[in-house]
Amino acid sequence: MLKPGCVPAVIYWKHRDGHLTLAPFSDAPTPDDCIRYEADTLAEIDRIEKILQQQEQQVLDREHAYDEALYEPHRQAIRDRIYARITSSATTEYEKEFLKLYLELRDERKKALYRQRFHEWQGYMYARHFDLGDRDASKEEVNIEKINF
Repeated sequence: MLKPGCVPAVIYWKHRDGHLTLAPFSDAPTPDDCIRYEADTLAEIDRIEKILQQQEQQVLDREHAYDEALYEPHRQAIRDRIYARITSSATTEYEKEFLKLYLELRDERKKALYRQRFHEWQGYMYARHFDLGDRDASKEEVNIEKINF
């Protein structure tokens, strides 16, 4: 039975380093290096969601920085070869026009918009925003009929 003003508890674990992890189901055993907590009010769940989103943002930022450091030299080398080809006297006007249009389509400023959309998509805490429906949160079970449609 729920306390007045409360919702079914969201179970989460706090690791020694402060990192939070949602439990996959209510009765999931707590890992050895963690402390089990329950959030049963919307305010508590919103606070947990904010922390989880910050953690996810930090991971995404590290992955993005790594990818940029890894791939940017290769992208720059390709752009340099294209610019060299455009300025070459051996290149036809048709090729030059094609390469210029290709570089316009590869506008790097658009990446910021796509990166933001990806972060927005990643930013939801499913336990807060999506109803379990008829599934019991204390059991680890899957309704195959809902998956295979």
